[in-house]
Amino acid sequence: MERKIIKNLLEKYYEGSTSTEEENILKEALRQDDLPGAFLPDREVILGLEAQKLVEPSEGFEARLEKTVRKAAGARPVFRLPGRRMIYAAASAAAIIVVLVSGYFLLHTSGIFGPAPADTFDDPQLAWEETKSTLMLVSEMMNKGTAPLESLTEWHEQTRELRYVGTLSTAMEPLSTVNTVNEVQEALKPIGKFEMIRKILHQ
Repeated sequence: MERKIIKNLLEKYYEGSTSTEEENILKEALRQDDLPGAFLPDREVILGLEAQKLVEPSEGFEARLEKTVRKAAGARPVFRLPGRRMIYAAASAAAIIVVLVSGYFLLHTSGIFGPAPADTFDDPQLAWEETKSTLMLVSEMMNKGTAPLESLTEWHEQTRELRYVGTLSTAMEPLSTVNTVNEVQEALKPIGKFEMIRKILHQ
């Protein structure tokens, strides 16, 4: 079966949206000998859950249980819960037992979690070289990612000089009175000519 079909069925299975027919197709696909290695953990989980069926009690078990209960009831007084409370208490106890037992079997017999991970390198020098190569790869990727930021840094340096424009406009404010001085001089020019004539006459 195609890898893509198995992957889609697994996604639907884990979402809980597969039909019974699709589950059967998926289980048959997982039972194949030529199953790709990527699906082996899924095979363990799904087929492992199928293998863990409830154990049916032997014949006569209920009769023996009732006999034991009656014998125990005759020996001491029985505390009886009223109607619904008894049902809720029994259902709660049964649910707790089912959860504990299935949790035990799931964790200890299926091997889902497996043994604790061991050290992957026996040679420290090899581990060091592998670490260096991984860090170099990370460095290369980060350098590729930050390369577009270099043009931004250049732009920032060029626009940094524009901060003096504000200082220049502030410095030129006192020069705005120069226009006023020029106007006064223009107005006094005729007087200045009259002064010159008077000076010449007084000499």
